[in-house]
Amino acid sequence: MGIEVQYYTLVIRKDALEKLAPPALETCLQRCGSGGEIFRQDEHLIATSFMGPGDVELCLSDLQSLGLRLADAQGAFLDMAIVQESFGIPRPCSWLDLSWAPRSMEAFQKETEEMIGAGTQIVELGGGSLPDHCWLSGFPPGELAEVPFLKAEPGLRASKSFVIFPRRAPVD
Repeated sequence: MGIEVQYYTLVIRKDALEKLAPPALETCLQRCGSGGEIFRQDEHLIATSFMGPGDVELCLSDLQSLGLRLADAQGAFLDMAIVQESFGIPRPCSWLDLSWAPRSMEAFQKETEEMIGAGTQIVELGGGSLPDHCWLSGFPPGELAEVPFLKAEPGLRASKSFVIFPRRAPVD
């Protein structure tokens, strides 16, 4: 089934990690929390998650300093990608498949406003029988590599995710 996507998930290609020098590889795995409560992997990818984009940016900067490449000249993800739960991948990524149809936050907000009107909104994100997940394109997804603490506490999966859109000021 691939790698579970939770909040902001950093996904790194294992073939890119194999090109790093041993000290850089070890630092990368430590930075991603290997063996911890949020680290997961399949045969092609490793992943870790963050609650907010600021933490993602810090980690990406660290990993780039170790030799991993974020994007090409056109902005497409190369060695690593960010996947946002329920939304998708914020830039082109030819090497990653998703278990859901991606959409932007802007498109989601527009759909929501069309359904229930503008103003402060709290919207529950949908969930299927399986958590959102991704896998390396061209390969079968395989068994789902779940977030370890959620796998150990399946009742936590019943919790609901929400997006809050603040009320907009009137436009004159």
